[in-house]
Amino acid sequence: MFGIGDVELFFLVLVGLLLFGNKLPAIMRSVGESVAHLKRSMDEMREQVRKSVEEANDADKKESENTPSH
Repeated sequence: MFGIGDVELFFLVLVGLLLFGNKLPAIMRSVGESVAHLKRSMDEMREQVRKSVEEANDADKKESENTPSH
């Protein structure tokens, strides 16, 4: 995972517990909520881009249908 071995991960968790102690659950909850909000925002942006592309394609199709061919 991210090039981190089991021993390194253990020490990171240990240091986190020593530094943050009883605040760690609240910090992790906040991080989880932030990640969920970020994912929702990215999904909304992706949907807006998809709709914009579809609208542009539809406009191009209508324009090409209305243009007389020679």
